[in-house]
Amino acid sequence: MTRSKIRQIFLLLVDILILLLSLYLSLGLRYLNWPSKELWNEHLFFFIPVFFVCILILYINSLYDLRKFINQSRIIEQVSKSVFFSFLLTIIIFYLIPNRDLSPKTILVIFSLISYAFLLLWRLGFSLLNKNYLPTVNVAIIGYNEVIRKTIKTIKRNKKFKEEVK
Repeated sequence: MTRSKIRQIFLLLVDILILLLSLYLSLGLRYLNWPSKELWNEHLFFFIPVFFVCILILYINSLYDLRKFINQSRIIEQVSKSVFFSFLLTIIIFYLIPNRDLSPKTILVIFSLISYAFLLLWRLGFSLLNKNYLPTVNVAIIGYNEVIRKTIKTIKRNKKFKEEVK
């Protein structure tokens, strides 16, 4: 297994842990007490489809593609979109599969806010910690003039670019 695949699996596992932690903290904030085992199990069962939706949307928005971790503003945009669409789809799921005993509207809002904060911090932190290990893009430039010389100098000087000029 390649290192990039290992990093992607690590991203996925931490995302799952973040979603679980977000649910636990949401229950704690909602009821102003640490959730009991029964409360946790009841909500966990109800939120498992939410977790799948969140992971699927993170995947669709290319947040498991290591090449996308170069641009931090893009990470913020993609995580924001992912959490927003996950929230909308979760509302649809809750209304399509009604549960008379449980209607976690408030918990869903708290969960979305907490998971957004944690996912965003996690992705930005991962980007910063792994910036030297993220894949580079090789750029071939044909021809040479003053504009190209300045462009090459800018690319080499700016550490945010992961392009290597050949």
